[in-house]
Amino acid sequence: DNSVSIISAFQLIEHIAKSDVIILVREAYRALKPQGILILETPNVCNIEVGASTFYLDPTHINPMHPDFIQFLAEYTGYEKAEIAYWEQENIEKWILSVMQQEEKDILDSAMFRTVFETVKRLIYSSPDYALVATK
Repeated sequence: DNSVSIISAFQLIEHIAKSDVIILVREAYRALKPQGILILETPNVCNIEVGASTFYLDPTHINPMHPDFIQFLAEYTGYEKAEIAYWEQENIEKWILSVMQQEEKDILDSAMFRTVFETVKRLIYSSPDYALVATK
């Protein structure tokens, strides 16, 4: 109990049962010192390519882990701070807008276009991986 500063697991939690992920998060909390950090990195199933395709290329993947679930689990377990970190991607927005330069400026600035654009960016161009970073 209260004996380690950092626990990390990269590309692990998608390979174990959800019940074991719950145990892992709880046991990490028990083992961490106050202000200790838990880092769990996993494929981002909210990225449409990962969630619909590439996640399943590895036959040992058994459980896609939604970032909201992992964050909730850490908060419910008692971690003081639980955040999801996404890896930076290329500047997708700049690229998409450059492709669309021929469009009318008022279309690009419209609220509807921005809403659709942000949704597409989140689903398709979001980070293929994310990490829970939780502090006890």
